Amino acid sequence: MTTENEKQLKTLLSQFYDSEQSDQALDDINWADKVFDSQPAAAPSDSVTSRLKQNITARLAQQKLAHIRLRRYEAVAVAAAIVIIAFAGLRFFTATQTLPKLAVIASAAPILDVFAETDSELETLEDEIDQLQSDILALRFEQDNDINEDLVDQLETDFIETETDFWKG
Repeated sequence: MTTENEKQLKTLLSQFYDSEQSDQALDDINWADKVFDSQPAAAPSDSVTSRLKQNITARLAQQKLAHIRLRRYEAVAVAAAIVIIAFAGLRFFTATQTLPKLAVIASAAPILDVFAETDSELETLEDEIDQLQSDILALRFEQDNDINEDLVDQLETDFIETETDFWKG
């Protein structure tokens, strides 16, 4: 023990003991240091040291793999979140941009005109749709007061048949 350390230890011991007891405690501590210095510590064998190094290396490799897996899981989670947000955004924007049925029918009229020249069945269906549409508008605005319930039922049935025939193609 250096003289500086010995002075600090004596100051510390004097705070707890009187001067005679602190001197005795300091002598006991110095004697114990001499005993420890005379007996060197046993070193572990080479096989123990080798096994310790192997265990440490294996655990470090496991920690590195766990860290890599964690980063991959985080990347997958971020990618999944982006995909979900993209699909939700597409659904939201397409759902908010839908047009009413009459607007869709009106916007499809030029397309139907092109196909009507080549397909006579389509022309027939278009005429039926036009007739049904005018009848339904007449009912809606009550322009035709002679219409009875049987005619309304007939119009609904015709509309359903025309709608299913149109989509069968």
